[in-house]
Amino acid sequence: MGYASDAAVNQLTFLHFLTGRAVWPARPSGLVALSYGLCQRLADDGTGYADVIFNPTHWHAWHGRLAVMLDAMDAGFRAAGQDGLPRVGVRVSVNTDDPALLGASLVGEYALCHRTFGWTDTITKSVAQTSIEASFASVDVKAQLLAALKDW
Repeated sequence: MGYASDAAVNQLTFLHFLTGRAVWPARPSGLVALSYGLCQRLADDGTGYADVIFNPTHWHAWHGRLAVMLDAMDAGFRAAGQDGLPRVGVRVSVNTDDPALLGASLVGEYALCHRTFGWTDTITKSVAQTSIEASFASVDVKAQLLAALKDW
């Protein structure tokens, strides 16, 4: 009998905390229900708003289907909003966990999103702003990056 690694246990624990279940849905209908359910749980505990932060690279069932994944989540959030449940926002950021290990660059990731999703310069700039604001950079570094982005 095999044992789960600490990382696997932590991921399942976090996933259960986030979703109330230990399995991430692999179908759009499951993500619609999951997103709606999150809004319902927020309403039940009195929360009026929440941002959802997730890294789609960790959800293997959705590799190559990011647009479908985001559409399904959005459908669940919109349905919940129409039913008067708390608003959930999904702020999009582009980042890399370990560029050397993954063979990725931040510039390359933005170019990929630009090509794949048809991002305009305005969308790219907005996502870059969110990425800087959500980063772990110091206040001074964030200020420098946001100033440079303003002139981009």
